[in-house]
Amino acid sequence: MSGKQGIGFHIPGGTHRGTTGFNPKKVAIQLRHGEFSYVIFGLSSGAAGDRYLGPHPIFKTLEMKAVTPKNVNTQLYNPSNPKSKFVRLQNYEDVDVFGNFLDEMERINVKVIAYMNVQGPAMLKHGEARAFDHPANKVGFSSGGYFVNNNPGVCQKLSGVNVCAPSVRKWVSWVARKYSISPYNFRDTYIEGSPLNTALKDAYANVIVNHYAQRYGNRIAGFWFDAGDYGDRAKIAAAVRRHNPKAAIAYNRGAKLPLRNNNRGLEDFTFGHMTPEDFGANPPDGCYNYGMVLSAESSIKGYVYAKVFPSTDLSAPSIAKNPYARPGFKIRYTEDSYASLAHVFLPAQLRWNSGELVWNIRQAAEWVHRVRKAGGAFTWSVRRSGCAGCTGNSQSIIDPPVMEFIKQVTAQLKLITAYLFDSTNCACLSELGTTGNRSWGCEHFEPKEGCKNDRDWTFELAGTKHNCDWVCKPSATSLSNRCLISYLGNGGKDAIGACPYCCNRNCPGYSRRFALLGT
Repeated sequence: MSGKQGIGFHIPGGTHRGTTGFNPKKVAIQLRHGEFSYVIFGLSSGAAGDRYLGPHPIFKTLEMKAVTPKNVNTQLYNPSNPKSKFVRLQNYEDVDVFGNFLDEMERINVKVIAYMNVQGPAMLKHGEARAFDHPANKVGFSSGGYFVNNNPGVCQKLSGVNVCAPSVRKWVSWVARKYSISPYNFRDTYIEGSPLNTALKDAYANVIVNHYAQRYGNRIAGFWFDAGDYGDRAKIAAAVRRHNPKAAIAYNRGAKLPLRNNNRGLEDFTFGHMTPEDFGANPPDGCYNYGMVLSAESSIKGYVYAKVFPSTDLSAPSIAKNPYARPGFKIRYTEDSYASLAHVFLPAQLRWNSGELVWNIRQAAEWVHRVRKAGGAFTWSVRRSGCAGCTGNSQSIIDPPVMEFIKQVTAQLKLITAYLFDSTNCACLSELGTTGNRSWGCEHFEPKEGCKNDRDWTFELAGTKHNCDWVCKPSATSLSNRCLISYLGNGGKDAIGACPYCCNRNCPGYSRRFALLGT
């Protein structure tokens, strides 16, 4: 990876039209003439560990429906067909989407780094209500949850409750039996350090990761583990290295800025995850993330270490002023035996997998140039075609405008002789009327009166508190409408009244979908 450029993208795991119709040959055609050395591709769903893109024998034994891809007619069996939930998917042939993707990348000499989410099928980070087959997850329903019968009778039989995600309940029950935890309380699933929680982390490493590491062996160049705090990192690394000792490993956990080795002895490259976008306040091209570029340039031959000055995590929301603009600001590393490659992972568009392209071409090229010249690696997270707000309807290709953007950036790399952008003049725009700390160097347009969200408003859904940031997020990224009067919160306000920026047709955050529908 050192001195190289790659891309990252994923499709949801499990059984749905995105996996049954995925054709990796089309992606290979896009990438074969590009300057890409590797691709970070999902072996599990993005931001969730409840579904996967390759077969697993335990999921089949437990009849965890739609958790892995199956060769079923998803045109016939779709979210509108009530018969879909009664299809016996275990009788259908497996589709190894990830394995097929490996085949095509090998043909064009592009290495594959597997993305996996450590929270696993128990959804240790987000909870059962966020699992794809939970009745409250409408997005999950449309992308495969419709295959799962999760009515009260099923949940009562599984776990003595009326509402559940069957995949979660089956997995937790199996792990409890395997690790001789009897009787067990399902609520202990989410109690850190409980015997059940500990067993689930062990099973993720030694049953799930171990299987996939063995199945694909050294065809996988590395692993990028998301939600790293929700697993046993030592056991995960051991499972990988048992079958693939040369695989490079990164965990999404720990301090972000400056880049550093957060997992001595367990990681080989930094996760490089941008500072949380805060729903537009900190766009990917914002100066907040410039610290990763400086980290790579301050590295020791492209590698960073655990001991770094400043040691403070500069991604913390409490950092009110731009530290990079201070006279004499410098990042310094102390070399030891545990090196981690300086890896920067930023979206090409506003958000990880969706949203508008936001980068100034010159600034993007400079950041890539500086990181690679220092010996680090730069990965673009890209949106695929067919996503909300993207062109076309084929989910088998990277959205063409994004590919054109990266092509232009790559062309600029050869022309750079001096740097024009620094920590104070990032060509970015802070959205959602945010004036908080994460807007360094960005131009900001204050919404007019009547379009400002109520920053103190919250409401509760499925046991979790949400605010206007959550309500407004889909307005630019999906077809989901969260501007609902049923979302009633403090002060007697509903989502429409509390969040005018995206719920009022006369305000800039109002989504295209709502406008087209005339609502």
